[in-house]
Amino acid sequence: RATTDCCYIEKNHYVYRLIISYHKEIYLIESDAGGKKDGLERKIKQTNLSKKLRYNTEYLPKINAAIYGISQQFVHYQLVSRLFKRWLSSQLLLYHFDSINADLLCCYVFLHSAPFVPPKSMLTGFCRVLRLLRDHDWINEPLIINFNHELTKEQIFEMQTQFKSERSSLPALCLMPSVAFHDNQKPNVPILKRVIQLAKEALNYLETNNSDSMKFLFRPSLNSYDVLIMLNPLQCPRAYQAVDHVISEITYTTRKKLSDNDQSIDGNKQCLSIVDYDPAQLFVNELRTSYNDQAEFFHDEFGGLVVGVLWKPSNHNHVNIDYVKIIDQWKLLGTGIVKEMRTFPERWC
Repeated sequence: RATTDCCYIEKNHYVYRLIISYHKEIYLIESDAGGKKDGLERKIKQTNLSKKLRYNTEYLPKINAAIYGISQQFVHYQLVSRLFKRWLSSQLLLYHFDSINADLLCCYVFLHSAPFVPPKSMLTGFCRVLRLLRDHDWINEPLIINFNHELTKEQIFEMQTQFKSERSSLPALCLMPSVAFHDNQKPNVPILKRVIQLAKEALNYLETNNSDSMKFLFRPSLNSYDVLIMLNPLQCPRAYQAVDHVISEITYTTRKKLSDNDQSIDGNKQCLSIVDYDPAQLFVNELRTSYNDQAEFFHDEFGGLVVGVLWKPSNHNHVNIDYVKIIDQWKLLGTGIVKEMRTFPERWC
């Protein structure tokens, strides 16, 4: 099945997403933005679209290949990365932190573990990632991930010098992998401060408590949100992944799988399996798209049944925002998905 973004291909009950990129498209976008020809030369101008396309088609595949190499070199890397991203998501921050940034942080603790050996267990690696977040000077120092030890001391010094000269235009979490340019503006400063504070508290808890009670680290605090949107569990296909999921509370229905040898259905008319159909996540994505100027939305992708909302400060102090009307629009948009809205007007000031 072809869409405007990709082509879905199903084989042996696995669905693959095929994306075809044309490298010359970047040049065409930049040349169109640069204007007409000036003599024999064509003006080239980078745009946000061309930068995004170059990152997704040139830089990101190189970074993913390097991360895959780390996963093959260190057996515990995958477990550490999955646990760290699960922790970020449980704190409702994975979307705002970005998954690729989490992967690169985990790569760093394996590649630059001196004076210690690389982590030999999932918990050790997780603690080292938290310590990295807590102890690194993110304002004054970049985090250089030297894959395959291909960077020389001179190159590292040059990258550090470039960082200091361009610090104002670089993201708060500045990661510099050696394999490719990493252009990612996530997370912003408030989110990074929040993650660092949570990392401090998590480390303090792990140092004073038994690791058997780690579930406490995966239960977020909801006291600071202005609005809480409670979701209907029956509309959350991934609710079973929640940390405190109770099987008896939710009943799922499944459809009959079509076997490859089913002669009752024409092979050309077989339906593609349902892919990426998550009503709760689609609802959250719609909120982020439509109400990005008014609020910030926080949600656990792995079975979260609550969406935390923080109102953004208005740029125009003389404009009164009708929060009640906006919340009513959310209720209408989430009909059948939203179970309850909990508001805290005393926090809106």
